[in-house]
Amino acid sequence: MLQRWLAKPSWILLFGAGAMFGLGAVVKIWGVVPVGVLLLWLAWRHGWRQAAIASGGAIAAVMLLLAPFAMSWPELWRMVILDQLGRPRTAIQIVAGRFVDILGLGFLPRTVAVAPAVVLGATTVTALWLAWRSNLGQLFVLLSVACGLTLLASPTWFGHYAAFLAAPLCLAVGTAFSELLKVTATRKYRRLAISVVMTGLALIGTVVIAKHDGTAFDGRRPSSSVTPCAVISLPDARSSQTSAATSMTCIPPEDPFAAPRIQPSSASPSTTSAAEPP
Repeated sequence: MLQRWLAKPSWILLFGAGAMFGLGAVVKIWGVVPVGVLLLWLAWRHGWRQAAIASGGAIAAVMLLLAPFAMSWPELWRMVILDQLGRPRTAIQIVAGRFVDILGLGFLPRTVAVAPAVVLGATTVTALWLAWRSNLGQLFVLLSVACGLTLLASPTWFGHYAAFLAAPLCLAVGTAFSELLKVTATRKYRRLAISVVMTGLALIGTVVIAKHDGTAFDGRRPSSSVTPCAVISLPDARSSQTSAATSMTCIPPEDPFAAPRIQPSSASPSTTSAAEPP
């Protein structure tokens, strides 16, 4: 929509683009970051009027989907906004570790991932520099930088968080490749550039495909290598005496991948008599 709007300005296209960005904020609260970047880019490059039109589309999309939750607004505000802002920080606070995960190299040991991370990092910076040469590419670069900073500043971290940066970074890299073809005017240099890019993508794809998920068992049955279940003492709901308890025994299943069964142990006579109603 933005590309069509740049070619032929129309408030409907701009309103729709803002609505599409607003839907992203409804899916995940981090989506407010791309919305803010879009509005700032429009105000900077095209004026506040265009930014206001896009913001209207974003607000309309958000309110349309949040309307059914209007009666539960206090709970929505607490669980979606306050709980997300107050999440405790995880142990993985090393920026370099998150940077490696963002580049898609999290499956490699940290010592092995240093050199590939440096190469991919330098390539990414070069791609962002090339993408900045175009008008729409500047938006993609700003989105990539903003989303990357959001990931680095997040209090919690999981490897799949890197997907938040995937879409704008792919658009920036695609724009950079288009600009690279413009720079290489002759057919010879264009072929060389295409060959280098395709070779790099093939190497990255080979590394990703060769990755093995999970860890193989050591040859023993899983049930024999797992610590036996413990005996748990639970209060007896039938008795008014707080000292009465029923023993629950966890029995490992025959199938090592099935859930264990919980079976009450035989109660003592004193417990049974005390538990029975008069």
